[in-house]
Amino acid sequence: MIRLKSFFFCLVLAAPLAGAQPTPANSPKATQTEREKVYLVQPGITAPKLLAPALLELQKQRCKYKTKSDVQLKFLVDKAGRPNYITFLHPAGNDLDRFALEVLSSDRFTPAMKDGDPVVVATAMEIELLGCAEIKALPRSSLSSPPLQLGAQPNQRFLPLEEAPEYTAFYAEDLLASPIPASVDHSTKIGGSISEPKMIFSSDPLYTDEARKKRLTGIVIVQVIVDTHGMPQNPRVIKPLGMGLDENALDAVRRYRFRPAFNQEKGTPVPVMISVSISFHLY
Repeated sequence: MIRLKSFFFCLVLAAPLAGAQPTPANSPKATQTEREKVYLVQPGITAPKLLAPALLELQKQRCKYKTKSDVQLKFLVDKAGRPNYITFLHPAGNDLDRFALEVLSSDRFTPAMKDGDPVVVATAMEIELLGCAEIKALPRSSLSSPPLQLGAQPNQRFLPLEEAPEYTAFYAEDLLASPIPASVDHSTKIGGSISEPKMIFSSDPLYTDEARKKRLTGIVIVQVIVDTHGMPQNPRVIKPLGMGLDENALDAVRRYRFRPAFNQEKGTPVPVMISVSISFHLY
């Protein structure tokens, strides 16, 4: 019988990624506004309203593989009605999470109001997404769903939110100009006011036929940056096993979702580097 286990732990690294340049102290992204009070929607606080949602490009060919998910996200709406610091409540664990982030990052809202003035409010949204791909079925050896396109325009609805940071600060340059960063060029050290990311979705890797025949067991360690949305970025194997298990470990880590690390003093999510230990055992 084959049994797989995945174990997660954080590895604190003081240095940024190899070859990466830290953000200069005087760069726009390093300059923050004064801390802002964050409110929840409640009596005396009018809720933000979604303006016309963005229309996304849909899959033009007929879908042969379909999957539907409701992705739930929480975020802040600033005084200008822009979404900030979007993180997952309930992810899908596939490409639909990226579409959900893209949808919400493109949305604009009427700001929340208190005594006639705009305020920062924390809220949540559920986005119903239909993904489709051209293939009919997944190979048995595949862990991930195929690359997905959107098969229909998403449906969105607000959800109640019961908790929010007391204060937050916004960067002078909009952090969410690119909702899904191609890479993360720096990370923050965990400790002090910087909390660890918390895993909220994981998936077990698959054994390869070659590794099963050779009865190969052991641990693959993957180093990855958890970005400010809780998405894994730039995973790389730092302790390999071989026989295809390294690639399957990377596939599993790409599906992980986290509550991001948080700067508790500033009330902002921050990217951090962690290590994930994935155990392969045969029983």
